[in-house]
Parts: sequence; C-alpha cells; structure tokens
Amino acid sequence: MLHWGFPGFFAGLLLIAAPLLLHLLKRRPKTVLPFPSFFFLNDKLVRKQQRNNLLKILVLCCRIGFLSALAAAFAWPYFSGIAPRPESATVLVVDGSFSMPERAALALSSAELSSIGAAHPMRAIVAKTTFSASPEFVTEGSMLRKWIAENASSEETSKLYSAILAADAMLGEIPAQKRRIVIFSDRQKVPFQNLPRGKKLRFATQILLRTPPGTAPRGNLSVGMVHFAPEVLEEKTPVEIRATLCNFNDRESPAEVELFVNNRSVARRNLTVPPRGSVEECFTLPPVAGEVPFLDGKCVIRGLDRDNAIAADDVFYFAINRRSTVPILFSGDMRQSFLPDVLPLQALKAPDKADPSANLWIVEKISPGEAKAFSRAAKQFLQQGKCCAVVWENTQEMCDFLGAFDFRVRRRSTPEVRKFEMIRFDHRLFQDYLKVNAGSWFEPLFFDVPQIVPPHTAAVPALFTGNLPAVMEQKEGSGTLLVIAAATGKNHSNWQTFGNFLPFWRALAEGVKQSGGMPEHLTVNGSTVFPPGGESIRLVKAGNVLRMGKQYSVNVPAIESENALLPETFTLDDWIDPNAAGRAAGEHRSSRTVLSAAANRQNHWKIFLWAALLLLLVETALSNKAVC
Repeated sequence: MLHWGFPGFFAGLLLIAAPLLLHLLKRRPKTVLPFPSFFFLNDKLVRKQQRNNLLKILVLCCRIGFLSALAAAFAWPYFSGIAPRPESATVLVVDGSFSMPERAALALSSAELSSIGAAHPMRAIVAKTTFSASPEFVTEGSMLRKWIAENASSEETSKLYSAILAADAMLGEIPAQKRRIVIFSDRQKVPFQNLPRGKKLRFATQILLRTPPGTAPRGNLSVGMVHFAPEVLEEKTPVEIRATLCNFNDRESPAEVELFVNNRSVARRNLTVPPRGSVEECFTLPPVAGEVPFLDGKCVIRGLDRDNAIAADDVFYFAINRRSTVPILFSGDMRQSFLPDVLPLQALKAPDKADPSANLWIVEKISPGEAKAFSRAAKQFLQQGKCCAVVWENTQEMCDFLGAFDFRVRRRSTPEVRKFEMIRFDHRLFQDYLKVNAGSWFEPLFFDVPQIVPPHTAAVPALFTGNLPAVMEQKEGSGTLLVIAAATGKNHSNWQTFGNFLPFWRALAEGVKQSGGMPEHLTVNGSTVFPPGGESIRLVKAGNVLRMGKQYSVNVPAIESENALLPETFTLDDWIDPNAAGRAAGEHRSSRTVLSAAANRQNHWKIFLWAALLLLLVETALSNKAVC
C-alpha cells in the first residue's frame, strides 16, 4: 500500500493555477481583424495555428505534471504496511541458546504475533553469542514467524544484554506511543546473570518476559570435559581418556556413558552421578598400530531416568592428532651456544638449504658476506607462515640482516649491565616464565646490550632497564619475526643459570608448533576460524571437522548446561526510564519523527523527482516550438 510521509506538501498543487492562468490569458482573442497584406497567406496560417494550439496544450500539461510530480516527491511516498504513526511497536527478543527449546520459541512467538497489524508493527532479534535481527518492522505475522523459525535454533550460548540494547535502539526508529521489548526465554538463569541492574533504556516504555507455559525446574546431565594423555598420538603408546560427567539435578542420577573412537564404540559403562556434582571416568585405549593420522572421538552420556532435559551437551567431541617431530633449524655455533642443550636443533649453515618441514629457524650467527642471503632466505621462510627468531650478535652482518626488516641499530652495544624492566606475562613467550622460579625473573644480567629501534608496527613484549627493547615481535607476511636483543653465550648473560631460561625457549618452540596459535579444541560461538592451509570452519555446530589431514573438535558452550531457573518474581522493570513514555507520546505527535519513520522504509520520492525533471525538459523543448 502506498503511503505519504508528508501529505501536507500536496498543498503545492495550488501552484498549478499559475500555468492555467497564463494559458487563459494568452488565448487567441475572439475578434479577428483581417489585414490585407496577408490575405493570400490565410490558409497556411490557419494550419500553423492549429499545430500551435496543440503544442500549447502539451506545454500546459507538462507544466501541470511537473508541479504535481514535484509536490508528490516532497510528500515522501513509500510502500509499506506500517502506518507513519503506529499505536505500538514491539521488538521480540528470542533466547537463541541451545538450552532454549526451539518449539517453545515458536509457540511463544506465534502467540505474540496474533496482535500484529498496521497499527502494531513488530521486529525480531535472536540472541546468540552475537545477535541477529530481522530486516525491518513488519505488519504481517507469517513473514516474521518464518524468520524466527529459520533463526531461533542454534548450539550457541545467548548474550541478552547486547540484544536488549539493540532492540531499544530499533524502537527509536518508530514514533509509536508504546514501545515494547518482549523477551522469549525458558527462564534459565545463565543468560540473565551478567545483565547490569538498574540500566535505563532510552526508548522502550515496557519490557516483558514471556516463558513457555508450565515452565518448571528440569534436570540435566552433561559431559563437561574430556582430557586425554598423551595429547599427541604416538605409536605403541596407550591413550588414557578421562571424561568428566556433570549432574545439575538436586538428586543423584543414574546414567550410561559410552565412548566412540573413529565411529566405533570402544567402551560403555553404567554409573551414578552425585547431585549437583560430577564424576570422572577413565578409559584406556590400546596402543595405536600403524600410521593413524588422528583419532576421531566422542563421549556420550545418557540419563536412565527423566532428569536429562537438554540434549545438545550430552555429546562431547575430541580429536587426538598425530604430530610428527618437526626440526628446529639453527644457524650458529653448536659448541658455544647454550641453545643446543635446551632444544633439539638441526644445524643450518647454508640458508637456502632449509628443511621445508621446519616451522622455527633460530639465527644466532651470520657468516661474513652472507647477510643478504640470510635475509632473502628468512623472508621466504616467513612468507610460508613460519617463525624466525633472531638472537643478537655484535657484528655488521647482523646489523645488515636486521636492516632488511626495518630494524635500526643505533649502537651495537652499551657497556652497562642491564636487567629486565618490563615483561608482558600475558604474551605467549612469557606465560610459563614465572612457574619455575617466581623470584628470578628480574635477576638475570645482560652485558653489551644493543640499542635496537624496531619499526612502528612491531610489538615489544619485554624491555631492559632504560627502556631498551629486549624482545621484539614483527609480523612479516603470514609469519612472525622475533628479535631477541641479547646473545645467549656465557660472556653476554647469566640468564642460562636461572630456571626461567628454559620455559622461554620451550614456549617459543611450542608456540610455532600449534599451527599459528590455532587450537585443536573449539567452541560453538557463531564465528569463523581459518586453520593454516585449509578451508574455514564455521563454529555453528558441534562435531569433529577434518582440515588438511588434521582433526578439530567443536563443542557447545559448557555454561549453558546449568539449568537453574530465575525466581518467579524476576522482572526487568527497573530498566525502564520513567520519562520514556512521555517522550514517546511527544514523538508520536511530532511530524519530525514521521520523517524518521518514513526514511527507514523503502521510499520512492526519487521516482517522482526524476519524473518532474523529465517533464520540465519536455516543457522546455515544446515551449520553444510553440508561438504564444
């Protein structure tokens, strides 16, 4: 149906009187006086005058059409079932977590949509980890019901706070007297736990909580976690699997647990899980024989009574991948350096002869005249998504090598003794740094510390005293370049005698093994992750996913297994601003808000404006041919 946002502009049609009046004033007079000199041209003039009269009528019609189209354009036409000033507007917020039964969401929305209409438009939001919203306010229930049915089901957790704020902002688009937010939830406490109390919404005048009829406390069992050792699949080594089974009921619950490996049942047990507690079951798999790339596993729990209402968390997926020994390349003196005592290094003297399976290359010494060859080989190594760790050496070759990556060396060394002044313990290189000796992180001494100036794009996880960079990290293509401004020899530091020297290099070696930090165990959150060298993984469904010969497990969020309900007296009335109703009533009467409402609809004012311009051009062309 066609609506006009500002019908008052049709008063501009009164301007049509101007061309009509001009047309009447310029009509040919009734009394015609013959002129002898043009007597023989009379017949020809009659034919021209008839043509001229037709042009005048067309010019008049173009002028009238131009003014009419211009008035219609300013009146803001748009097609929508929404009245410019609806009585009420409602945003339906559906709890889209896996613990909310889909049938309950559809039943609640069907009941609410019975009041939809031109005076009561509605819109919907499904609250997941990130909410999704229907395109616009509609007045037809079938369209919104279909959208909710397509989007309500998920295996994610729900974050209601951002969805409620988005619903409030949407209500600001509609100049309705009443603006409601209706939340569809099964009264599970989890989505409401992090809502700030006393929050005042800006536009909503009412916020309601709708729950399925007969909602009562329900029981639940889940597989909370599965641990396994060893974490890497090794031949001739048995795998021990420990499954944590959780009971969210107020009484003990009998259950059956079954373990599947590569789609084959390998173990099944009956047990009793204590009330509001958990139990751990251990399974031992026989050693793997042959070249098995991974174990595709899942642990399933089944309640033996009616105390297990949520099905999505009854299965926990896990994957154990075989990891071959990856060499760590080393360019340095194997006899003088401490690093061969810490890491299994593979000597690399010619930089262009690097093992393609290596992920880490430690550069500690560069031969004279080899700086360009080393920098060229390092850039190729980094472009493959690998890591190159450069340990400082006080030589011109090292300065030239770092210069190829925009690292400048102001002074090759300073005679002062330096200590660590700042360490970012949240960085992956230092997360285990304090676990060996919590009091030794500030005690290592470093001699002949260089003054290296990193590029502005580099991160500095650690500083020496005097704000000199100690560890620098720079992204090069898809790889990582680490610059450590301290030699590891005994003549340059006593770091090797402290217990935290080993965790630093272990963290560096382990960090590059984990496929660029991509974990093997993921959680459903609606996002997309990109494993190295493989297709992307959409985290919207639990299960095991194979990418580039490596298995990744995706599980539902464990927090949604908690089935505790809100108290019956729970409301969100304190979120409503007492002045919101008054502002809504004022905006309902304001013509300015009609523009806001119409602007958000699919309008067609440009069509009438183009029509007005076209008629103006035609009128100009015809008027030049007509003789007034």
